[in-house]
Amino acid sequence: MMKDFDPSADPAPAASAEWKKIVLEYQKPSTARGVWQIVNTLAPLALTWYLMYLALPISWWLVLPLAV
Repeated sequence: MMKDFDPSADPAPAASAEWKKIVLEYQKPSTARGVWQIVNTLAPLALTWYLMYLALPISWWLVLPLAV
């Protein structure tokens, strides 16, 4: 079963080196990308809250789908 295992024949170090090259670009912080992610998360959330506020005097049934 495990007697044929040869650690020197393991391709994992080569595969690991390839992955490190691919992931290297994403390990560097980007302020612009971080700010954009915050904006495109909070802006729709704030818009939904505002629409819920406007829909509240009309009907709770309009607010519930927005809350979901």
